[in-house]
Amino acid sequence: MSATEDATSRYGLWETRFPPPHRRKSTRAGSDVREGTKPTLLIWLIMDARIARITKHLKKLSPEGTARRIVKSCRKEIGLPSTQGRSLLYIRCLMGKMDEELDEKTRKQIMESCGRQCISKSTIDKAKRLKARSRSLDEFLDLLNRNHIGGGRLETKGQVISGGYDRCYCGAVSRSKQPISLTYCSCSAGWYRELFERTLEKPVEVEALGSIIHGSPKCLFNIHI
Repeated sequence: MSATEDATSRYGLWETRFPPPHRRKSTRAGSDVREGTKPTLLIWLIMDARIARITKHLKKLSPEGTARRIVKSCRKEIGLPSTQGRSLLYIRCLMGKMDEELDEKTRKQIMESCGRQCISKSTIDKAKRLKARSRSLDEFLDLLNRNHIGGGRLETKGQVISGGYDRCYCGAVSRSKQPISLTYCSCSAGWYRELFERTLEKPVEVEALGSIIHGSPKCLFNIHI
């Protein structure tokens, strides 16, 4: 099995070959494809695992043919996401195309699946230990806040946990000067969902109320328990 075939199998993607990049000098090490190489999907995956993750779940959860159409459209508009700036444009393009072609439920499922993968096992394990020490939900949230898990502002409001962030912690999009669809922040909703479903041991629903990259002053989420 070739490296590209292995990556294709591992990430659930189809093989895609990109046109050779224009001959240009890079002023930043690793910011461009080496001159003379023929980029493949494997190189793309190495350049930006986030894009690979989004595309994997897009293919898995969207109607047949839709993912291929969205990816090809963004590749045509943006090109190979071979630099941080171009990766940002590519993500913005993916979100825009998803908003155009997919219903809200499907978009949320795709990005929440990404967020569930994003949270680390060590974070889950630490949160479980804090939960075991807690005598109440409020005490558990206080421990999470003090241990810098979940944004530091978790609190209960009836049967809802309110949470959020004062700045964007997602390195893929945090430097964006242009608004990005709120669809992207369902990734953070998935992160919260995985955190609380694993620690509270029951299903929860997470609602993204506002996002810094979408124009809000803060990122705000409600976790319905």
